Amino acid sequence: MIDLFYRLGAPGRKRFLLALLLSAIAGAAGIGLLGLSGWFLTASALAGTAGAGHVFNHLYPSAGVRGFALTRVIARYAEQLVGHDATLKLSASLRPRLFAASARSTRGFTPLPAAALTALIDDVETVEGGFLRVLSPLAGTLAAAFIAIGFAMAAHPALGAVTVFVMLFTGWVLPRRAVRRARTEAEKLASTTETERGRIANMVENAVELDVIGALPHLADEAADALTAHQSALSRIEAPFRQFGAINTVAGGVLAFLILLTGLSEPGRLAMAAGGALTILSAFDAIGAMTKVLEAAPRAGASAARLLTIIEGQEAVPSPPIAEAAPLPDIFPVTATDMVISPAKDAAEIGPFSFTLRKGSVTFLSGPSGSGKTTLLETLMRLQPVADGELHYNGVSWTECRTASVLAHLSLSPQFVAFLPGSLRAQFQLADPDISDEAIMQAIEFAGLSETFRTRDMKLDDWLTEEMAGLSGGELRRLGLARAIAADPSLLVLDEPFAGLEEGLALQLAARLTNWAAKGDRALLIAMHDPLEFDWAPLERQVIRLGS
Repeated sequence: MIDLFYRLGAPGRKRFLLALLLSAIAGAAGIGLLGLSGWFLTASALAGTAGAGHVFNHLYPSAGVRGFALTRVIARYAEQLVGHDATLKLSASLRPRLFAASARSTRGFTPLPAAALTALIDDVETVEGGFLRVLSPLAGTLAAAFIAIGFAMAAHPALGAVTVFVMLFTGWVLPRRAVRRARTEAEKLASTTETERGRIANMVENAVELDVIGALPHLADEAADALTAHQSALSRIEAPFRQFGAINTVAGGVLAFLILLTGLSEPGRLAMAAGGALTILSAFDAIGAMTKVLEAAPRAGASAARLLTIIEGQEAVPSPPIAEAAPLPDIFPVTATDMVISPAKDAAEIGPFSFTLRKGSVTFLSGPSGSGKTTLLETLMRLQPVADGELHYNGVSWTECRTASVLAHLSLSPQFVAFLPGSLRAQFQLADPDISDEAIMQAIEFAGLSETFRTRDMKLDDWLTEEMAGLSGGELRRLGLARAIAADPSLLVLDEPFAGLEEGLALQLAARLTNWAAKGDRALLIAMHDPLEFDWAPLERQVIRLGS
């Protein structure tokens, strides 16, 4: 976890250190409260038995007890506030970096698989909770151990020294062995869990089909066996910590008993022996409570290692450093010369292609499914590396500019539109944060959705639910087109924009796209199975056929 923390630039470092200090103060105050209370009660009883109760000073010990109690409460609440604030700062640094790294290491439009996304979320939550579940309790336990050792030394120096060695053994040697053993098991469990999670997700998603062919009962039994194996693995991880907890409890009880015996044999030390026995029991109890902390430590460490691997991962499409990248004030002309493309690192290559995209043009990528239309779109958007040949944007090679510089000039209207949770207005603000409501409604009218909005009384403040207010697939696609238009790109990329539309509506939309591109000195890049029978004048028209 520490490596990941410093790789992120140590966000909230001072707050984390303050939270650790407050946790240590709270732990020390709690043990001090027990020790002083034990001494005070025993000393008061001895003074009363000896007939000296009237001269025994109750004021200072009582004030000390109240002081320790108040300090413990204040420090505990302050530690929670500061610790949670520091964790939020860690989250604010970690999550954007992970998002950027995941996007940077992914080729094209490939989404993160559901199982991998779930595993990533689990790792993030484990790491973010690592401070509150691991480091903070550890600081409190260490402080409690030091105070307990001080009381033990005061009660009986020899037994105090023994207490130091026993604490080192039960609080350091045994936990380290348990953590090393558990870390290996935790890494194996994480890998197995990710695989089984994906398998079960697929089974649930296709449960109806599997039930029809009679395969569901068998697969359900396999899932139950996998769950049993998972529980067994968890038990193996927890076993050394349970052993450690038992040894720790016995050791603390024996030491406390021995210190009490020395106090009974030397009445002058009985009060201090009582305080020492209570602090030792409490300290060993705190060390024993670290069992859960130590169980969480290997998982947090394994999760942090996986997240660090993602953050330090290589770019799928390498970009030059910002300081060395060529500026791209204009994207046109986009020129491909003997360009060869590939959808994945070891996949079959497609091409070569030679063509030019100019202002005032419409270019069709035509071909059957699987012919490489989407891969060619991704490559032209610099979301896929060029396997061979040349690709230039306004004379600048794709290797000399950054992906962000290319994307700044274009916008995408995909076949399957993705919307984030939020209002309709918020969807358009993703394209232009400063867009006005008037501009949004103009884009909606451009996409032919004005009548739909009026009929259904849809407002820009309406929340876009999972059902998307009952919009059809074609209407959702046109809503995505409206958002793409709102970004005012130089090059508009469209993937199957007319799929599922009636011929009249498709022709109307094509006419609007033609006027939009011609008036703004822009260009259209359209991927579809077969080009639409439309004139497209005055745009320069070209067709790139794939799969033939």
